[in-house]
Amino acid sequence: KPSSHGIAAGYLFGSVVTPYRSDDVDVVLLMSTADAKTLKRRGTSIKKVANSFAAEFGIPLHVSWFTESEADAFNSFVKRNSTRPIWTEK
Repeated sequence: KPSSHGIAAGYLFGSVVTPYRSDDVDVVLLMSTADAKTLKRRGTSIKKVANSFAAEFGIPLHVSWFTESEADAFNSFVKRNSTRPIWTEK
């Protein structure tokens, strides 16, 4: 369950949500607010997942993320871009 890893919401965006060929997969995440050590650990885990994804599927996974304290910026990003939800707590 993504929420057990601090993910409150996740969306695909960019070329992967268009009908055209995609050379990468872009994901934006809303992460629960945490202390700096936890956020750094989450960042390291996300990089490992992205590397595993690229090795498995042969295309890069680019992950952008916001913390819940940046929820307004996250929501603005989601509204400004073509997105497809992959996970929300709601």
